[in-house]
Amino acid sequence: MITKEEEAVFEYELQKLTAECQECMDTSLKRKIEDDALWLQTVIFPGSGSKP
Repeated sequence: MITKEEEAVFEYELQKLTAECQECMDTSLKRKIEDDALWLQTVIFPGSGSKP
């Protein structure tokens, strides 16, 4: 279980990754960012399998 403080940091990082992904033009890098965002989303929202 994560603390509320950790959850806030994870949500902030997820927002940053989502913004980076939207701006990224490199397909390979974009896929890696999407993978990282998806992993982080599963930490924040267990049971969620959708992409941000």
